[in-house]
Amino acid sequence: MSLTLQKNLETGVAKIDKQHRDLISTINKLIEMSVKSLNKETIKDTLDMLGEYVIEHFNDEETLQIVCNYPNYSEHKVQHDEFVRNFLRLKYDFNDFECHYSEFTLDLIEVVATWIVKHIKGSDVEMGKYCRNYLLNRYTHHKHHKHHHKHHSHNQHSQHNYNQHKH
Repeated sequence: MSLTLQKNLETGVAKIDKQHRDLISTINKLIEMSVKSLNKETIKDTLDMLGEYVIEHFNDEETLQIVCNYPNYSEHKVQHDEFVRNFLRLKYDFNDFECHYSEFTLDLIEVVATWIVKHIKGSDVEMGKYCRNYLLNRYTHHKHHKHHHKHHSHNQHSQHNYNQHKH
């Protein structure tokens, strides 16, 4: 079992997509560790790292949403907060789990992986599309007012610059 970030799960926001790939890579590392039954401390360290990274990622996403005046910000934040609460509870259970911790880890990963993929597909892709349009409109609008007499060529230039920054 291994996860990949399919093309249809990309948000089009380079930083967010990179973080999603990193999250999926960490989940894959946890799967591999569990299958190999690596020691509990090693798995715990990776779970801790995943938890910290998820929180950092959620903060970045929420900051982007605030900057873009994203209309679904509140419900998106509720989803993030709920995930963090559930993840911390599962991690706490893992710490109490002495035997079969590899099995428990695989169950935990399944919960995490399922949620992340569902969240990216259901919420992040939509958020990415909205924020890309918002930023692009703001950028081209700003350019338009700044250089009104060269409107046409600058608008094309703006699109070109934006596309370069997207990758």
